Amino acid sequence: MTIVGGVLRLSPPEEARGHRMPINLFYASLAKDLKEKAVG
Repeated sequence: MTIVGGVLRLSPPEEARGHRMPINLFYASLAKDLKEKAVG
């Protein structure tokens, strides 16, 4: 799950198995997209 151009996008997991941390990917994309307007 990412934010691109202010749009929430869902995608399949990057790793097929193992320990996934989707919230890290989400917050990284939020920070990249919204910069100082991001809160999280």
